[in-house]
Amino acid sequence: MANTSADATRISTEAAQRFVESYYPALQSSRATLTTFYLPSSSSPSTTANATSIKGNTTSSTGGGPTIVINGNVIPDAHSLQTIFEQQMPQARYEVQSYDCHVLNPEYVIGGGTTSTSTTGTATGGSSGSTKDNKNMSIILTVSGYVRYGEATNAAMRGFSENFVLVPHPWNTGALGPGRGAAAEKTGALKREWVIQTQNFRLVV
Repeated sequence: MANTSADATRISTEAAQRFVESYYPALQSSRATLTTFYLPSSSSPSTTANATSIKGNTTSSTGGGPTIVINGNVIPDAHSLQTIFEQQMPQARYEVQSYDCHVLNPEYVIGGGTTSTSTTGTATGGSSGSTKDNKNMSIILTVSGYVRYGEATNAAMRGFSENFVLVPHPWNTGALGPGRGAAAEKTGALKREWVIQTQNFRLVV
């Protein structure tokens, strides 16, 4: 049964709140869990050697996983992003000032992260799947706030703006095939009902 407008608003608002309240604290103090916030890639994760510095040259993202852009640099995958935050980024403190969300696609088809266009012109996911509570939708989330890099308490706060597209975690539906859910449960990934399909972060000050 399709969601009513009120249902969709409630679901998207609750998803956005839970995401903001867990993702930014993870950037500060639980960086080893960052990959669990992202749409799983259908390809093998890249190695540490393939990680690209945020300050380095733009690289091409791999297919089948999330699209991640940090200050204009394309990060290949979630594993590379986690490596950057664990090994290259200084300690950071994020202060979210505001966020807003809207349902992007109320009939999102859950799959492995690939996107196609239906005959009606609606963007869909890959393999079909179904979530509990009729959460088959994609959500666009806009976040703004301040971030301070480094341990010094008098370091300057810098403004940031960030856009996400959140989608239901495909492992929660079995859409990625047998056996993948068990692996996700071991890593805690199944705790994420919603994961990042697209991310665009930019410092604005």
